[in-house]
Amino acid sequence: MGQISDKFSNFKLNATTIILIVSFSAFSFLIMPLSEAFIKEPFVGIQFLFIGLISIIALFVENQNHSFSTTMSVYFFCYLFFYCAALFQFSSNTFRWFLYPSIDEVIKANNLILIGMISFILGNHFYIRITGEKHITNIKEKRVKRVKIRKWVVCIFLIILTSYFLYLLTIMPITSFLVRETFQIYDRDNQSLGLILTSFRNGIALISSLMSIELYKKEKSGINLLIMIYSLLLVLFIIPPTGVARFLAGAFYGSIVLYSFSSLRNGRKFLLVMFLFILMVFPLLNNFRYADGNILNFFDIINGLSNNFQSADFDAYTMLVYTVQYVSSLGYSLGYQLLGTILFFIPRTIWPSKPVGSGSEIVQSLFVPVNSNLSCPFVAEYYINFGVFGVIIFSLLLGCLLNTIDKMYWREQKEISFLKFFYPFLSLMTIYCCRGDMLSSCSFLTGTCLSSYICYKMAVKKSSF
Repeated sequence: MGQISDKFSNFKLNATTIILIVSFSAFSFLIMPLSEAFIKEPFVGIQFLFIGLISIIALFVENQNHSFSTTMSVYFFCYLFFYCAALFQFSSNTFRWFLYPSIDEVIKANNLILIGMISFILGNHFYIRITGEKHITNIKEKRVKRVKIRKWVVCIFLIILTSYFLYLLTIMPITSFLVRETFQIYDRDNQSLGLILTSFRNGIALISSLMSIELYKKEKSGINLLIMIYSLLLVLFIIPPTGVARFLAGAFYGSIVLYSFSSLRNGRKFLLVMFLFILMVFPLLNNFRYADGNILNFFDIINGLSNNFQSADFDAYTMLVYTVQYVSSLGYSLGYQLLGTILFFIPRTIWPSKPVGSGSEIVQSLFVPVNSNLSCPFVAEYYINFGVFGVIIFSLLLGCLLNTIDKMYWREQKEISFLKFFYPFLSLMTIYCCRGDMLSSCSFLTGTCLSSYICYKMAVKKSSF
């Protein structure tokens, strides 16, 4: 199935990485309310200390190898949701969705996080060797393939997107594009047909915008510049940053930025930029939502961090603890929830007993009065299906799978391939997939991947010479 990669043999931390780890650890352990967690319950404080250390070290070690990756996104998720947000929620006792957990439940949830993280790290040192990989490499050395983007196909994609935009203008005012509550009325991706249409919209928009950038990079002509500018302006209305879900906006426009600037793809800046926005910019922007006229409060980062990490967007830790309660009361699903994810494409009209998302299943079964599309992080998904054994096995497999994808991209990043266009989007979407629930995130990601691949195959022509 796989083989051990050479990370251990080549493992070496340079001085810059060590300084970054020490500096960021000092920030994370002094600014975050870790001391309050120790005061409240020393053993939980120790657990959070290890969760923070493991995630920070893993992040910067991975950043030493890759400027961004799907693996890095998992570590980034663990740091934000299982350390920062969880620490604020535990120390302030402000869990979301009416949760009032016992210390034992918190300890068990933290143990699951540690088991999942360690298993993922171990699995990430393996990868799946693709059959015929060496043979394919030898062929490439003998026969070079010319890859050409069909400009006329990209233009057809833009015509399709323009028609969709004009249709939206006939059913709603232009101002509705800026507000998610009004735009999502016409963007029903929670229904089977709506999910298919939304997936194709995302795939066409992603491939056409990135290929227009690639065309201009290859040939800086006036027509290519106009195509690129038009495509980027068009997607601002097709996928409005404030009109769609934030995970989609972040992944979509983040992938465009990554694809456009090689300095972000090839250096170590991207991780630091992400930290800057999450831990500095977002809290400051959040302070303006609660402005009280005192200018000093606008720059209160600690207060901004506290408000940010205790919001509903960071409910993953809460849902993990709820999962512990669910399993204690009702037992494991023994793969039933996983089956719903695998067969997500089957409509409920055909399969009336099709499982709902794990987050919804948990709150409904525990009679929690919440009507919302709740998260269910990957550790909780594994636990609700097969317990601790599931957390270990599936975390190992996830680490192996993502390491395989990372290797494939970074080996072929300079060639025009499907991964070259889709991988930046995939790496950022991984954060959303880690948050879950698995049913909604996997169906969304699979649909977007398939539509993007179809568009890629239509727009790219390969010929040997």
